[in-house]
Amino acid sequence: MALVFANILAVVSGLLGAVFLLGLLNPRWLVMLARRVIGGTGVGGAVAIRLLLAALLWFSAPVASTPATFRALALVMATAAVGGLVLGKDRVARLADRMAGRPPLVVRLPIVIGLALCAFLLWSLSSAIGDF
Repeated sequence: MALVFANILAVVSGLLGAVFLLGLLNPRWLVMLARRVIGGTGVGGAVAIRLLLAALLWFSAPVASTPATFRALALVMATAAVGGLVLGKDRVARLADRMAGRPPLVVRLPIVIGLALCAFLLWSLSSAIGDF
């Protein structure tokens, strides 16, 4: 079953990586996308994505090259989901507004971190996803 979760996580990581890559090329587009998600689903969409990632990380950890790191990242994602609920829609929207006013190089820093995380996840799952 862990292989199924690992393959789903690989697909999700690839899709998120593509979004981050597009955001790296056009950071304003990614900020606009974040604002649109916050305006549409509110914080619930971000919380749902983080909880999905936390579950996928946790349950695919046994087949990953770095299982302890996957479990730690799962706990970080779950904590971030709860943090998003605590902050609420207004505070998260203000954060997105502040990021929109920053220079493109400043906006690209968290995008690069997200892209690196996606690459790490794909690397760590690379030995397992071929076994599906």
